[in-house]
Amino acid sequence: MNRIMKSWVVLLAILVAVFLFCGGCAKAKSKQMPESRTGSYSPGPLRLSYDWTLRSMGEAFSDIIWADNQFVAVCGRQVYTSPDGVMWIEQVVQPAGTTVYFLESVAWSGTQFVVVGDHGVIFTSPDGATWTKQNSLTTKHLMNVVWVKSIMKFIAAGASGIILT
Repeated sequence: MNRIMKSWVVLLAILVAVFLFCGGCAKAKSKQMPESRTGSYSPGPLRLSYDWTLRSMGEAFSDIIWADNQFVAVCGRQVYTSPDGVMWIEQVVQPAGTTVYFLESVAWSGTQFVVVGDHGVIFTSPDGATWTKQNSLTTKHLMNVVWVKSIMKFIAAGASGIILT
């Protein structure tokens, strides 16, 4: 076999292996919960079982994490915290009279939360309740933030391929 043909065979083998290993994954991701308030969901070939309870805040959370013994969620222009995922407390991130930004993502480093959003906005908090706006060096929409423990840095990514470290 020539080199190109070998590359295609290897690629095809990888795709087949992924399909066989994750055969249930595509189906599981598209599975919708029934209209009832509780249900069970078993993703992928391991068939782990999760019991879900449907709750609605009437808001669309764009990100949610569990950190520092609480949930922290971003929702539109707000941050919410909850000790149990049932009772939610709206936190003041953007005080009245200041520019209000749409928030997208939240991360936790072990000592600090970071929230990012449109116009390059970055807010930090040690506890999920007290927030401080930071300089971000960009006005591009930031869509995601993660904490990378191995390099001890937050990394934010956004529109136009922007990456902040």
